[in-house]
Amino acid sequence: MPLICRIDPTQGLVVTEVWGRVTDDDVCGHLHQLLHSQQFAPEMDQLVLNRGRVDYQVTAEAVRRVARGNAFGEGSRRAIVTNSPIGYGIARMYELMVNSGYDNQVQVFRAEAPALNWLGLSRDGNVHKSSPATLSQQFAAG
Repeated sequence: MPLICRIDPTQGLVVTEVWGRVTDDDVCGHLHQLLHSQQFAPEMDQLVLNRGRVDYQVTAEAVRRVARGNAFGEGSRRAIVTNSPIGYGIARMYELMVNSGYDNQVQVFRAEAPALNWLGLSRDGNVHKSSPATLSQQFAAG
């Protein structure tokens, strides 16, 4: 699966890495994975990182389904980082669909540093909203 999700309940953070060919089934499967994970809580924040070249085979209907089935609660923040024009367009569509009911729940970025800052993480991955830890330490066991 070209989406890997790591959940850190201690830091209240979900990190999703995306690469390769991504289809409707992949993005809907990611939502299903979150909704059925015992570690996941709707108030968590999320960082989505597009790694390398991503071949998006995702339809607008799948984006709508994932936006409607939103696993995250009001007040959580989701930062999506992509440097692909197609990925950026898909992420912006998702952002607009989700944010129509809430303020600043989803934001799309072209670089990782501003996304980390928006989530309250430093450039080195230190979490400022709770006890310090780096992303690599948080998910070393994952």
